[in-house]
Amino acid sequence: MTAGIEQVSTHSFKYRNFQIIKLPAKAMNPVTRFHVQRDDNSFGLFDSMAEATKYIDKLFVRSNPCPYIDEVPFHR
Repeated sequence: MTAGIEQVSTHSFKYRNFQIIKLPAKAMNPVTRFHVQRDDNSFGLFDSMAEATKYIDKLFVRSNPCPYIDEVPFHR
């Protein structure tokens, strides 16, 4: 699934119109993290690139495959 990842710069990647920013490990934070964002929306931090792309893939899956919406009757 990593074939669609395009490296934009040293720490920035593009995947399905999302930007994945690699936050390298430092003394204060010894773990490399990946920040997912699109436009001005942030979708969280992930521990690996695989987790970040998996989450983006889940955003593209429809939660309700039915073409209609079940309506809940209103109580009067």
